[in-house]
Amino acid sequence: MIARKKRTILSLATGTFLGALFLALVLLLSPSPVARSEGDVLAHLRFTSHAQVAAWVAQGVDVWEVRDGYALAHLSPPQTARLRNAGNIIAEQPLPAGYASYPECYRTFSDTVAFLQTLSDTYPSLVTLYDLGDSWEKTQGWANRDLWAVRITNAAIPGPKPSIFVASEHHARELITPEVAMRLASLLTEGFGSDPQATWLLNEREIWLVPMTNPDGHVQAEHHEDWRKNTNTSDDTCPGHSSPNSFGVDLNRNYGYGWGGIGSSTDPCNETYRGAAAFSEPETQAIRDFVTAKHPNILLSLHSYSDLILYPWNSTLTAPPDEDGLRALASRMARYNGYAYGQPARLLYPVTGDTTDWAYGTLGIPSYTIEIGGWDDGYFWPACTRVTPLWEEVRPSLLYAAAVADSPYDRAHGPDVSNIQVVSSTLAGTLGNMESLTVTAQIYDPDGGAAQVAAAEVSLDRLAPAGTGQPLAAMDGHFDQAGEFVGGNLSLPSALQAPRLLFVRGQDQEGHWGPPSAVWVYPASKGYLSYIPFVALSAP
Repeated sequence: MIARKKRTILSLATGTFLGALFLALVLLLSPSPVARSEGDVLAHLRFTSHAQVAAWVAQGVDVWEVRDGYALAHLSPPQTARLRNAGNIIAEQPLPAGYASYPECYRTFSDTVAFLQTLSDTYPSLVTLYDLGDSWEKTQGWANRDLWAVRITNAAIPGPKPSIFVASEHHARELITPEVAMRLASLLTEGFGSDPQATWLLNEREIWLVPMTNPDGHVQAEHHEDWRKNTNTSDDTCPGHSSPNSFGVDLNRNYGYGWGGIGSSTDPCNETYRGAAAFSEPETQAIRDFVTAKHPNILLSLHSYSDLILYPWNSTLTAPPDEDGLRALASRMARYNGYAYGQPARLLYPVTGDTTDWAYGTLGIPSYTIEIGGWDDGYFWPACTRVTPLWEEVRPSLLYAAAVADSPYDRAHGPDVSNIQVVSSTLAGTLGNMESLTVTAQIYDPDGGAAQVAAAEVSLDRLAPAGTGQPLAAMDGHFDQAGEFVGGNLSLPSALQAPRLLFVRGQDQEGHWGPPSAVWVYPASKGYLSYIPFVALSAP
């Protein structure tokens, strides 16, 4: 069952005696931070196959990035000596200047909880706060940390509605991912009622966000630690915590589908340690239970970094049953930011026990990993000046996924809409004034393919089911090209008194309806040119 425990949250940073006492106890009982060894380097490694990279990972090599025949990895002195002797090291350099930093603009765990509570209090008709479960340290009585989720939707319009689930920060050091999730929450709530895209998405969709899947690990990162795993010490057998991240479980190797295979480790000291059993960790149990109960239409797991959009399978190059649809949606999301897309075993290295293989393989949910940012963005610790650019880079992909959640594979194959223009005029009638809307738009294949546009339609106020809206005609008289200008008229029984939402979408010759675009329609004599502020469609 979904744990639905909306409640007021007591911040530990309130300055009260009880808060200070509890915080002191947490610091005493929590695992001590682990320092990196002297002599660690960042190295470029030559590899012959992605399976070789997976083998390095299983041996404890901290691979940061895989590009064009080489891997970037953080190596300890023994690893450096071994890989140098094997001839795998192309170049070495000191750890970057921003290594394991925690820029002041990033929110702490306490800041994040306070943000979610404020969001819920400020927008009670749009945002509901949920406690999905406990962190590992909370199960031990060491800390008071939960996995918090928000549901963002217009509660005045009842469901069920197509939904998208976004989980951030399985790996603690991937600090940009909670910030992206929280900016998405702010964008949707602040834009509701003024921005047409934000308004229709909250009317017609449910957006679920978990900004911190790994709250204990995030607190470790706050202490300027290069922390990846959670902080489970049950299997800690590393004498003196000699290696980095010597305790804890890699939450993105702990899911049940394919658990225990390639790309994960049996060594508790390894950064990809998969845990004692599938779903051994309370954090992955919480995500499993929620996703199983809710069964969202799309699942996105946010990670950093590599400028990638990845889809199943993660452990093999074998094509998944829905490869055509999975690839089409990945392609459309990647179109906005230039990310590469494909299967991890081809672009990174094969892994097992991860979130997306589990959600797709067990529940059939279209699932994607988005690796935000690249080499020149600051590795896992982008500076404050890079947060907004990275958010703007990935924002359209997230919103496109929400827009197509009703039928992901079909919408991703369909055409897009741009340049909607609406001109309204008031007509006098025997029963009073009527409103006439003249609608024009452009329908096109955003990938520049040969799929011809076959139809277009318009609907008002609520998004009509695909194929049931009022048809629009091709302006040249024939639907026979991959890009078409369309138009038509809508007659309303009474004059417009307030702005209303108008939707346009198109269909290709293979029967795929693309995602809608929405604009506001204003009272008579006020034309409106399409304004799509965060799902900016590329020109046809």
